[in-house]
Amino acid sequence: MLSYDELTGRIIDLRQERDQTHFEAGDLCWYAVERMAVSVGTLATDTGYSAQHIKDLARTAQVFHSPEDRRPREYIGWSHYKIAARTDDPHSWIDRAEENAWSTRELQRQITGEPEIDPLAEAQRAFSMVEKVVKGGGEGAEWLTTQLAAYLSQQEGSDSGRGSTLLPEFTASIAGPRGSE
Repeated sequence: MLSYDELTGRIIDLRQERDQTHFEAGDLCWYAVERMAVSVGTLATDTGYSAQHIKDLARTAQVFHSPEDRRPREYIGWSHYKIAARTDDPHSWIDRAEENAWSTRELQRQITGEPEIDPLAEAQRAFSMVEKVVKGGGEGAEWLTTQLAAYLSQQEGSDSGRGSTLLPEFTASIAGPRGSE
């Protein structure tokens, strides 16, 4: 049986391998476009990537070109590098993202200066959508009310009454049925 530490270690290894693969692909894209004068469109067609992805790969690999730039960092993945590479001070943004454990969405928000999402406003928007569906009636309203009732019932039965969620059914094929070891 796989231990939790082995499982999480393997997931981290896979993430780092994926990030390294992106950098290597970026190095090759940059070389093809800059040194071999292959057009981005041709490279995109021949590799199956979009032209934008080719540009992102090449730009990110060029900006973060040294081994020190590409060292594994906690909380930082290739998508963070891709976002930071589009800025005037990419290395600083990566350092800040690492220090603050920012998600890619939060890094993008910090770079653009977008205001933080108000959780109450977000909840109010969600409730308005639920209210609209329920008032509309029909199969969708029936399904939504059933789902909400089941969710609230489960929440009332949990120890803390908050934050408990069910394991999605699609993970059962990976994790196995609950309670089995």
